[in-house]
Amino acid sequence: MTLRQRLEHAFRAAPANATETIGDWAALATARGPREENQERAFIATMPETTSGRPAFLVAAVLDGIGGMERGGLAASLAATVFLHTILETPDLAAAPLFSHAIEAANAAVHRRLHGRGGTTLTALGLSSDGEGLIVHAGDSRAYRHAAQSRLDQLTVDDTLAGMLGLDGDGLLDTGLMQFVGLGDSFLFQSILLGPASDSTVLALTDGAYFIGPATLRQIHDTNVDVGDIARSTLAAAIAMDTRDNATVVVTRPDAANLVRSAPPVARSRTFALPTTLRGNRTATGVNAISLRRSP
Repeated sequence: MTLRQRLEHAFRAAPANATETIGDWAALATARGPREENQERAFIATMPETTSGRPAFLVAAVLDGIGGMERGGLAASLAATVFLHTILETPDLAAAPLFSHAIEAANAAVHRRLHGRGGTTLTALGLSSDGEGLIVHAGDSRAYRHAAQSRLDQLTVDDTLAGMLGLDGDGLLDTGLMQFVGLGDSFLFQSILLGPASDSTVLALTDGAYFIGPATLRQIHDTNVDVGDIARSTLAAAIAMDTRDNATVVVTRPDAANLVRSAPPVARSRTFALPTTLRGNRTATGVNAISLRRSP
Protein backbone atom coordinates (compact mmCIF):
# COMPACT_ATOMS: atom_id res chain seq x y z
CA MET A 1 0.00 0.00 0.00
CA THR A 2 1.39 3.40 -0.95
CA LEU A 3 1.71 6.35 1.42
CA ARG A 4 -1.19 8.09 -0.33
CA GLN A 5 -3.38 5.01 0.10
CA ARG A 6 -2.49 4.74 3.78
CA LEU A 7 -3.45 8.36 4.35
CA GLU A 8 -6.72 7.86 2.47
CA HIS A 9 -7.49 4.88 4.68
CA ALA A 10 -6.67 6.84 7.84
CA PHE A 11 -9.00 9.71 6.97
CA ARG A 12 -11.83 7.69 5.44
CA ALA A 13 -13.61 6.69 8.63
CA ALA A 14 -16.07 9.26 9.97
CA PRO A 15 -15.06 10.12 13.56
CA ALA A 16 -17.67 10.07 16.33
CA ASN A 17 -16.56 11.60 19.65
CA ALA A 18 -12.93 11.46 20.70
CA THR A 19 -9.90 13.38 21.89
CA GLU A 20 -6.24 12.76 21.01
CA THR A 21 -3.23 14.42 22.61
CA ILE A 22 0.32 14.57 21.27
CA GLY A 23 2.60 14.75 24.27
CA ASP A 24 1.71 17.92 26.16
CA TRP A 25 2.06 20.26 23.19
CA ALA A 26 -0.93 19.59 20.94
CA ALA A 27 -4.41 18.09 21.08
CA LEU A 28 -7.42 17.59 18.86
CA ALA A 29 -11.00 16.71 19.67
CA THR A 30 -14.17 16.14 17.67
CA ALA A 31 -17.83 15.54 18.40
CA ARG A 32 -20.52 14.39 15.99
CA GLY A 33 -23.18 16.41 17.80
CA PRO A 34 -26.79 15.89 16.65
CA ARG A 35 -25.82 15.06 13.07
CA GLU A 36 -26.05 11.51 11.71
CA GLU A 37 -22.51 11.71 10.32
CA ASN A 38 -19.39 13.59 11.29
CA GLN A 39 -18.21 15.27 8.09
CA GLU A 40 -15.22 16.91 9.77
CA ARG A 41 -11.61 15.80 9.83
CA ALA A 42 -8.55 16.98 11.76
CA PHE A 43 -4.90 16.05 12.07
CA ILE A 44 -1.66 17.02 13.77
CA ALA A 45 1.68 16.23 12.13
CA THR A 46 5.32 17.00 12.79
CA MET A 47 8.08 17.42 10.23
CA PRO A 48 11.77 17.25 11.24
CA GLU A 49 14.44 19.68 10.14
CA THR A 50 15.51 18.97 6.55
CA THR A 51 18.98 18.70 5.08
CA SER A 52 18.31 21.91 3.13
CA GLY A 53 17.96 23.79 6.41
CA ARG A 54 14.20 24.10 6.70
CA PRO A 55 13.42 24.17 10.45
CA ALA A 56 11.32 21.47 12.08
CA PHE A 57 7.67 22.40 12.16
CA LEU A 58 4.30 21.23 13.34
CA VAL A 59 1.22 21.35 11.14
CA ALA A 60 -2.32 20.99 12.42
CA ALA A 61 -5.58 21.40 10.54
CA VAL A 62 -9.35 21.19 10.78
CA LEU A 63 -11.60 20.54 7.79
CA ASP A 64 -15.40 20.83 7.69
CA GLY A 65 -17.14 19.19 4.75
CA ILE A 66 -19.90 21.40 3.41
CA GLY A 67 -23.11 19.73 4.49
CA GLY A 68 -25.37 21.53 2.05
CA MET A 69 -23.39 20.23 -0.90
CA GLU A 70 -22.53 16.79 -2.22
CA ARG A 71 -20.55 14.33 -0.06
CA GLY A 72 -19.08 16.66 2.54
CA GLY A 73 -17.29 13.87 4.40
CA LEU A 74 -15.57 12.71 1.23
CA ALA A 75 -14.47 16.26 0.42
CA ALA A 76 -12.96 16.71 3.89
CA SER A 77 -11.16 13.35 3.94
CA LEU A 78 -9.79 13.80 0.40
CA ALA A 79 -8.56 17.33 1.13
CA ALA A 80 -6.88 16.18 4.35
CA THR A 81 -5.18 13.33 2.49
CA VAL A 82 -3.87 15.49 -0.35
CA PHE A 83 -2.80 18.38 1.88
CA LEU A 84 -0.80 16.15 4.22
CA HIS A 85 0.59 13.97 1.42
CA THR A 86 1.83 17.06 -0.43
CA ILE A 87 3.64 18.32 2.67
CA LEU A 88 5.27 14.95 3.28
CA GLU A 89 6.38 14.49 -0.31
CA THR A 90 7.91 17.99 -0.66
CA PRO A 91 10.61 18.01 2.03
CA ASP A 92 12.85 20.79 0.70
CA LEU A 93 10.32 23.54 -0.02
CA ALA A 94 10.11 26.36 2.54
CA ALA A 95 7.05 26.26 4.77
CA ALA A 96 5.13 29.23 3.32
CA PRO A 97 5.20 28.13 -0.35
CA LEU A 98 4.77 24.52 0.78
CA PHE A 99 1.49 25.28 2.57
CA SER A 100 0.27 27.29 -0.42
CA HIS A 101 1.12 24.40 -2.74
CA ALA A 102 -0.62 21.92 -0.44
CA ILE A 103 -3.92 23.79 -0.18
CA GLU A 104 -3.97 24.40 -3.94
CA ALA A 105 -3.36 20.68 -4.54
CA ALA A 106 -6.22 19.84 -2.15
CA ASN A 107 -8.56 22.20 -4.00
CA ALA A 108 -7.67 20.67 -7.36
CA ALA A 109 -8.14 17.11 -6.09
CA VAL A 110 -11.56 17.77 -4.54
CA HIS A 111 -12.73 19.64 -7.63
CA ARG A 112 -11.64 16.79 -9.90
CA ARG A 113 -13.63 14.33 -7.77
CA LEU A 114 -16.78 16.39 -7.12
CA HIS A 115 -16.73 18.91 -10.01
CA GLY A 116 -17.60 21.88 -7.80
CA ARG A 117 -20.68 20.19 -6.34
CA GLY A 118 -18.96 19.51 -3.02
CA GLY A 119 -16.19 20.98 -0.94
CA THR A 120 -14.74 21.61 2.48
CA THR A 121 -13.25 24.29 4.64
CA LEU A 122 -9.58 23.97 5.53
CA THR A 123 -7.73 25.88 8.22
CA ALA A 124 -4.13 24.75 8.69
CA LEU A 125 -1.59 26.02 11.22
CA GLY A 126 2.16 25.73 10.79
CA LEU A 127 4.45 26.38 13.77
CA SER A 128 8.19 26.35 13.15
CA SER A 129 10.99 25.58 15.60
CA ASP A 130 12.50 28.99 14.77
CA GLY A 131 9.47 30.64 16.38
CA GLU A 132 7.63 31.65 13.22
CA GLY A 133 4.15 30.56 12.29
CA LEU A 134 1.77 30.62 9.36
CA ILE A 135 -1.82 29.81 8.46
CA VAL A 136 -3.52 28.90 5.21
CA HIS A 137 -7.29 29.08 5.25
CA ALA A 138 -10.41 28.80 3.13
CA GLY A 139 -14.01 28.68 4.30
CA ASP A 140 -15.57 29.53 7.65
CA SER A 141 -13.55 27.43 10.06
CA ARG A 142 -11.39 29.74 12.15
CA ALA A 143 -7.96 30.15 13.72
CA TYR A 144 -7.49 32.02 16.99
CA ARG A 145 -4.51 32.97 19.11
CA HIS A 146 -4.87 33.25 22.88
CA ALA A 147 -2.15 35.42 24.37
CA ALA A 148 -1.34 36.65 27.83
CA GLN A 149 -3.73 38.94 29.71
CA SER A 150 -6.71 36.93 28.41
CA ARG A 151 -6.44 38.33 24.88
CA LEU A 152 -8.12 36.24 22.18
CA ASP A 153 -7.46 37.26 18.56
CA GLN A 154 -9.26 35.82 15.53
CA LEU A 155 -6.56 35.31 12.91
CA THR A 156 -8.66 34.30 9.91
CA VAL A 157 -11.58 35.95 8.13
CA ASP A 158 -14.68 33.91 7.34
CA ASP A 159 -15.15 33.48 3.59
CA THR A 160 -18.72 34.71 3.76
CA LEU A 161 -20.17 38.07 2.80
CA ALA A 162 -20.60 38.87 6.49
CA GLY A 163 -16.97 37.94 7.16
CA MET A 164 -15.70 40.06 4.30
CA LEU A 165 -17.65 43.05 5.64
CA GLY A 166 -16.29 42.55 9.15
CA LEU A 167 -19.62 41.48 10.60
CA ASP A 168 -19.94 38.64 13.07
CA GLY A 169 -21.99 36.18 10.97
CA ASP A 170 -25.30 34.80 12.11
CA GLY A 171 -27.36 37.14 9.99
CA LEU A 172 -28.84 37.69 6.56
CA LEU A 173 -25.39 38.26 5.06
CA ASP A 174 -24.05 34.94 6.36
CA THR A 175 -25.77 32.90 3.65
CA GLY A 176 -23.01 30.76 2.17
CA LEU A 177 -19.32 30.32 1.51
CA MET A 178 -17.63 32.45 -1.13
CA GLN A 179 -14.48 30.31 -1.02
CA PHE A 180 -13.89 26.66 -0.15
CA VAL A 181 -11.53 23.82 -1.05
CA GLY A 182 -13.01 22.17 -4.13
CA LEU A 183 -14.25 25.37 -5.78
CA GLY A 184 -11.90 24.89 -8.72
CA ASP A 185 -10.20 27.52 -10.90
CA SER A 186 -11.67 30.51 -9.03
CA PHE A 187 -10.31 29.27 -5.71
CA LEU A 188 -8.60 31.84 -3.49
CA PHE A 189 -7.21 31.24 -0.01
CA GLN A 190 -5.90 33.30 2.86
CA SER A 191 -2.24 33.08 3.85
CA ILE A 192 -1.27 34.62 7.17
CA LEU A 193 2.24 34.92 8.61
CA LEU A 194 2.56 34.88 12.40
CA GLY A 195 5.51 36.40 14.18
CA PRO A 196 7.07 34.88 17.29
CA ALA A 197 4.64 34.69 20.20
CA SER A 198 6.09 32.55 22.96
CA ASP A 199 3.24 33.21 25.39
CA SER A 200 0.31 32.32 23.16
CA THR A 201 -1.70 29.25 22.24
CA VAL A 202 -2.93 28.80 18.66
CA LEU A 203 -6.06 26.86 17.87
CA ALA A 204 -8.25 26.00 14.88
CA LEU A 205 -11.96 25.30 15.18
CA THR A 206 -14.94 24.48 12.99
CA ASP A 207 -18.10 26.54 13.29
CA GLY A 208 -19.79 23.95 15.47
CA ALA A 209 -17.11 24.62 18.10
CA TYR A 210 -16.48 28.37 17.87
CA PHE A 211 -20.19 29.22 17.96
CA ILE A 212 -19.84 29.21 21.77
CA GLY A 213 -18.40 32.69 21.33
CA PRO A 214 -15.09 34.42 22.04
CA ALA A 215 -15.93 35.14 25.68
CA THR A 216 -16.43 31.44 26.45
CA LEU A 217 -13.34 30.48 24.44
CA ARG A 218 -11.30 33.03 26.35
CA GLN A 219 -12.60 31.77 29.70
CA ILE A 220 -11.73 28.18 28.78
CA HIS A 221 -8.17 29.20 27.98
CA ASP A 222 -7.86 31.34 31.10
CA THR A 223 -8.88 28.44 33.36
CA ASN A 224 -7.03 25.56 31.64
CA VAL A 225 -3.33 25.02 30.93
CA ASP A 226 -3.30 21.50 29.51
CA VAL A 227 -4.02 21.42 25.75
CA GLY A 228 -6.14 18.30 26.11
CA ASP A 229 -8.29 19.99 28.76
CA ILE A 230 -8.73 23.02 26.50
CA ALA A 231 -9.87 20.82 23.62
CA ARG A 232 -12.24 18.76 25.77
CA SER A 233 -13.68 21.82 27.52
CA THR A 234 -14.33 23.57 24.21
CA LEU A 235 -16.37 20.67 22.89
CA ALA A 236 -18.12 20.18 26.23
CA ALA A 237 -19.23 23.81 26.07
CA ALA A 238 -20.44 23.40 22.48
CA ILE A 239 -22.50 20.33 23.43
CA ALA A 240 -23.88 22.02 26.55
CA MET A 241 -24.93 25.01 24.42
CA ASP A 242 -26.75 22.68 22.00
CA THR A 243 -24.54 22.90 18.94
CA ARG A 244 -26.50 21.94 15.83
CA ASP A 245 -23.44 20.74 13.97
CA ASN A 246 -20.33 18.60 14.19
CA ALA A 247 -17.65 20.30 16.26
CA THR A 248 -13.86 19.96 16.01
CA VAL A 249 -10.94 21.79 17.61
CA VAL A 250 -7.14 21.58 17.42
CA VAL A 251 -5.02 23.25 20.13
CA THR A 252 -1.25 23.82 19.95
CA ARG A 253 1.23 25.22 22.43
CA PRO A 254 3.50 28.01 21.14
CA ASP A 255 6.64 25.94 21.73
CA ALA A 256 5.19 22.86 20.04
CA ALA A 257 7.73 22.71 17.21
CA ASN A 258 10.66 22.95 19.63
CA LEU A 259 9.19 20.20 21.78
CA VAL A 260 8.66 18.02 18.73
CA ARG A 261 12.25 18.54 17.59
CA SER A 262 13.65 17.49 20.96
CA ALA A 263 11.23 14.65 21.69
CA PRO A 264 12.61 11.11 21.39
CA PRO A 265 10.99 9.05 18.62
CA VAL A 266 9.37 6.66 21.08
CA ALA A 267 6.41 4.76 19.72
CA ARG A 268 3.19 5.51 21.54
CA SER A 269 0.35 3.10 22.18
CA ARG A 270 -1.68 2.10 19.11
CA THR A 271 1.18 3.24 16.87
CA PHE A 272 1.82 1.26 13.72
CA ALA A 273 4.87 1.35 11.49
CA LEU A 274 4.64 2.46 7.88
CA PRO A 275 7.32 1.62 5.32
CA THR A 276 8.02 5.26 4.43
CA THR A 277 8.80 5.99 8.11
CA LEU A 278 5.46 7.71 8.53
CA ARG A 279 4.21 6.83 11.98
CA GLY A 280 0.53 7.18 12.70
CA ASN A 281 -1.76 7.04 15.69
CA ARG A 282 -5.35 6.17 14.78
CA THR A 283 -8.24 5.58 17.13
CA ALA A 284 -11.28 3.44 16.46
CA THR A 285 -13.29 6.60 15.81
CA GLY A 286 -11.10 7.73 12.95
CA VAL A 287 -9.61 10.75 14.71
CA ASN A 288 -6.02 10.95 13.56
CA ALA A 289 -2.84 12.18 15.20
CA ILE A 290 0.02 11.57 12.81
CA SER A 291 3.71 12.08 13.46
CA LEU A 292 5.79 12.30 10.31
CA ARG A 293 9.42 11.30 10.57
CA ARG A 294 11.86 10.84 7.73
CA SER A 295 14.82 8.50 7.85
CA PRO A 296 18.15 10.27 8.45
